[in-house]
Amino acid sequence: MIRAVTGTRDILPAEVSAWQRVEAAARRLFARYGYREIRTPIFEETQLFARGIGADTDIVAKEMYTFEDRDGASLTLRPEATAGIVRSVIENNLMNTDPALKVYTLGPMFRRERPQKGRYRQFHQVNVEAFGFVSPAIDVEIVEMALAYLDACGVTGYELVLNSVGDPACRPAYVETLRKALRASLHKLGADSQRRTETNPLRVLDSKAPEEQALIATRCAASSTSSEFVIGSITGWCAASTTTRAPPSRSRAGPSEPRTACSAAAGTTGSSRSWAARTSRASASPSAWSAWSWLCRPRRRSPAATCS
Repeated sequence: MIRAVTGTRDILPAEVSAWQRVEAAARRLFARYGYREIRTPIFEETQLFARGIGADTDIVAKEMYTFEDRDGASLTLRPEATAGIVRSVIENNLMNTDPALKVYTLGPMFRRERPQKGRYRQFHQVNVEAFGFVSPAIDVEIVEMALAYLDACGVTGYELVLNSVGDPACRPAYVETLRKALRASLHKLGADSQRRTETNPLRVLDSKAPEEQALIATRCAASSTSSEFVIGSITGWCAASTTTRAPPSRSRAGPSEPRTACSAAAGTTGSSRSWAARTSRASASPSAWSAWSWLCRPRRRSPAATCS
């Protein structure tokens, strides 16, 4: 008997209504904030993801589903939504008609990760992009919307984790300081981290290797005016109902990483649900923009089951 491919799952008729409620909650909420839906192909030219995500990332180096088309072109099933949306915005000149563009998309993404309980190679993501905004106030709006989405889905008792990868003014100096510190302990790092020390030191901070955690824990901290504004605003806004903290480690960053990073997670005995949010980065083309995404990777049941 032919079975579903490892790392995929069927969404059965009994579950579809729950998924539809999660999707409907997203559409209602995003519309209230002025976001419009955009739909892009589930596969793109491989170079789009290699350039947009970063060639030294695990996603590009190890996890993408890439194949050669009949004409010899290299194509890849999308591992995330941001690169395709940015490509569409530029290709279709969308900012010419809307210089403060807000869009969202819902759909499947594909990463060849190690299958395990609650982690799938085809997973479903809700993604929001905002183009043309420079003020960190857009970061606050997007995080507020993320928490409102959790509330709309009936998720309670979650913790909001806020962090920053700095801004163009402070990041270069931090990156160089970090690179020097890592070079001093290069012999203690694995092959991937040694390579990333030169290509993108911030990626070393994402290492899961136990022997590298002590080195990561001793790195220097960084901040910026924009991140302080965001963290201060959000902490004041949600202090009454949400636990807010800075994470124990600095967020990773690459060519397509944001300025402010946050995540919200809620867990219960035997199951957990988490959403990752990425907000606001300044890019050369087409202009400053913001992005976050929620990756719903259900454990024992669909995260839509509690959505109203």
